[in-house]
Amino acid sequence: MANKTKEPELLSTALIAGVSAYLVDSAEQGRSQWRLDGMRWNFDKVIIPFFGATTPIGSVSTEQVRKMVIQRKRTVKPKTLWHDVTNLRALYNWAMIPKGTDKKPLVTTNPVDGLDRPKGALAKLIGNTNPKKAPLNLTMVEQAAAVLNHGDRAYFDFLRFTGLRKDEANRLRWEDINFDEGYFHCKGTKTDESDAYLPLAPSLIESLKRHKLSSTSDYVFAGRSAQTKGKKIYSRRRLFEKIERLTSRCLDCLETGIGKRRYCQDCQRVEAVSRVHRCSKCRSIKVNERVGCFACGSSNVKAGIKLRPKDMRDYFASTVETDDPRVLMSLMRHTNLTTTTKYLRAMHERMKEAVSGLGATSSKTSDKFLGATLGASQNSLQGQKTAENRIQLQMAELAKMLERQGFLKGKSGGGEWSRTTDAADMSRVL
Repeated sequence: MANKTKEPELLSTALIAGVSAYLVDSAEQGRSQWRLDGMRWNFDKVIIPFFGATTPIGSVSTEQVRKMVIQRKRTVKPKTLWHDVTNLRALYNWAMIPKGTDKKPLVTTNPVDGLDRPKGALAKLIGNTNPKKAPLNLTMVEQAAAVLNHGDRAYFDFLRFTGLRKDEANRLRWEDINFDEGYFHCKGTKTDESDAYLPLAPSLIESLKRHKLSSTSDYVFAGRSAQTKGKKIYSRRRLFEKIERLTSRCLDCLETGIGKRRYCQDCQRVEAVSRVHRCSKCRSIKVNERVGCFACGSSNVKAGIKLRPKDMRDYFASTVETDDPRVLMSLMRHTNLTTTTKYLRAMHERMKEAVSGLGATSSKTSDKFLGATLGASQNSLQGQKTAENRIQLQMAELAKMLERQGFLKGKSGGGEWSRTTDAADMSRVL
């Protein structure tokens, strides 16, 4: 019988042991499952593979963390990189706290803190995590909604008329909706304020009632494929790819429906892309796999409307009708009004409307307006001169009065004024 080599026992100071204990402690402290899943994925896929599972948690240095940041910066966005650093910093902050009266902390220093010396160095290393959003065209959102069938349209309208995040809408159940009172229970994901009861628009209530007639699941927007039928789904990528495909147009045959397809140059056949890089009909290898028209295979296409689930939240913030910013902040479930203003992406269109009339007047109207302006300026100047003359006359009358009372000597008009011997009395009168 062959002898089995015994694997070395994992030390309690190993990085993977510290991560496991940190996640257990976070769950006991009441962190949401959404947050725990995100941290677990980040540790398993990024942090532990880079530093090593058996590496002592106290041996990770600031320079090693810097190398991780530089390496990840080549493949991910600054916002994602910032989340990586935040999770690693939180892990070491937890490890610096003694776990019991008779135990010592796992580490004494946080290696992530060394990246921020001098202050601001870490932010400069990661880059801008809040890039400027492009303006949102509200008309394009309406066009995208028009090409969807009833099932997809219900989900699309629910996102843009409630402002919910994608995952919040995905896990919504029919029991969370009160059709009689016109509100629904949103179980938040980020903060305590995210859990709230929110109102439903009347048109959205009717759409949801029609959608419920064909639903057989507890989830409002359950999956419809063979693998996800009746279950909660997480990705909505196919829905927004469908919008882009249905709103695109071929400029050669003027047909709609653009996507990634294979075009055979020999038999001029268009077919779906598969793992075999050859035409399924003539077996030719002269094929082009690219985004093109479903009908003729041409790549001379006009791109469709590209939207993402987060754009629907921006649409809601930009179109909701209220003059009180606090109402919008409550509907978006934000704790800071500054955060809410970042979602107002339709301001660009309102700015365009504000300046759309500039320079559009006719020359006759412009001349008339110019003449009126010049006339008003001349009248203004004439009025100013009249006022100046009136002031001069009043000053002359005042000088004559002072002269009669003995405060002034000499001529009161045109000539030089002479002071009296009592200058103080003169100042008191004036």
